[in-house]
Amino acid sequence: MKKLKKLFANYAKPTPKQWRQFGDALLIISTAASSYSILTQHGTIGIVVAVIGVVGKLLTNFNAISPAKENNAGECGENECVKP
Repeated sequence: MKKLKKLFANYAKPTPKQWRQFGDALLIISTAASSYSILTQHGTIGIVVAVIGVVGKLLTNFNAISPAKENNAGECGENECVKP
């Protein structure tokens, strides 16, 4: 139960840049694939692909970075922005 609480606590923390990019790419690809599937009369496949893309995008938010790694990643911290 503690692991589950920790996982949900990570949802509100900053997500690493690579995970955000991966989630965005997954959502874009799934949206394009589901649109094409729906237009070619394969509605069920389109809906399944869209749901997989949205769930994948949401799952990337469960990955958090620690404050020590945040400044090393070249992203902005709370008070300043550190470049690598």
